[in-house]
Amino acid sequence: KTEKNKLPDLAMLSQVKIWHNENRNLNRQIAENKVEIEKFQKEIQVLANSVKIRFAEPLFAGLCAEADAAAGIQFLKEKLEQLKQQISAIDLEMEHYRVQAKLEEYAVNLHNGEACPLCGSVQHPAVFSAASVAGALTEVQKLKSSLEKESALANEHIGQLNDLGNRLKFNSDLLNEVLVKQKELDTKVVNHTTLFKWDAF
Repeated sequence: KTEKNKLPDLAMLSQVKIWHNENRNLNRQIAENKVEIEKFQKEIQVLANSVKIRFAEPLFAGLCAEADAAAGIQFLKEKLEQLKQQISAIDLEMEHYRVQAKLEEYAVNLHNGEACPLCGSVQHPAVFSAASVAGALTEVQKLKSSLEKESALANEHIGQLNDLGNRLKFNSDLLNEVLVKQKELDTKVVNHTTLFKWDAF
């Protein structure tokens, strides 16, 4: 009977076993959660670096180096508006040059004594000459083409930054969820540790 009294209580052994199993389970969950946190932090860093790499391109000249994807998109939208205004001004200038080129066609076909097709005059004292119009029109067309390419590039970057921004938000939201779960697990571990009351085990 004294030997039997020396043996631990089976109910107590069962409680100790349950406590250790729960402790092992909590520690496993914490380890898995830490892996998730590291995964999301790495993904967020990769995405943030992708944004920074894009900001190094000449299109983003003048943008703050610490800007995020949303600031980059806003910057490009403002730049697009400026480009649209420049293209509109160039279109007006091109139309002006086209009118001058057409006037030059009429001027070349003028002959003394023949009526002008525009005004009907038979005298042509100062015939219009637009010698530099063709060259200027070509230069303006090149400039317009360059601005249109820059606009297309800006639109492409807006799409890419939207995608990166969405992916950053998604990963940040998931990271926040995992961090909340980590706090909950830490609290459970602290509470669970206080339940341990068997010094011999």
